[in-house]
Amino acid sequence: MRGHIAKIIMAALVFAGAAFPLQVPSSELLLSFFRERLAPAHEWHGISTGYVIIDGDSISLPPESLTVGDTDSPSESFKGNPFALTAHDLMLPIDLARSEFDSVAVNKTRTRFCDVMCWKMKLFIDDRRFDVLVSGDGIFRVMKMDYKPRGSAKSRDVWLFVEVEKGKDIPVLMTRSVRFEWGGKMVSLISTREFVGPKPVIGLKPIIGIGR
Repeated sequence: MRGHIAKIIMAALVFAGAAFPLQVPSSELLLSFFRERLAPAHEWHGISTGYVIIDGDSISLPPESLTVGDTDSPSESFKGNPFALTAHDLMLPIDLARSEFDSVAVNKTRTRFCDVMCWKMKLFIDDRRFDVLVSGDGIFRVMKMDYKPRGSAKSRDVWLFVEVEKGKDIPVLMTRSVRFEWGGKMVSLISTREFVGPKPVIGLKPIIGIGR
């Protein structure tokens, strides 16, 4: 109850134009907004597209139907390409929002992303760290998530988000960039998965899934 009241007070201060956005929010507050914003209230249906670029050679992947709800997503890759990202990869932030973290921290200074000043929240779970940018001007909104495996500067996963309904965000683009040795030479690989044109599906039981 106290946490709920605190969020109402903080939101009221933002709307009132107080100096709150310039103060470092607590990790508990940002984590609470992160969890709530990545909990879709409806199904969202759209087309999932992607491509893989290996040393400059681009491979377009066939579009697939994708429905996002509030249940677990399957892990199904594009057939015929082992480097293609899956719907589970793209929607991992939604699963992450339901997870218990070892620790959570917030940077003391804001960073600019797409002309919006954002707070960086660091989520630690097992041996992984996810950096989440949450808009710091006005109402908190999830803008971007970044993951780099520890001890490696050669791999990076980036998710971008949009607000699909009031107070709710979903990931709409994931990019994985990696350099690795394959066949005696270094290979540059970029793989993307995008959720295009999400539209609400009202009146159906929430489901996440992929189908032709």
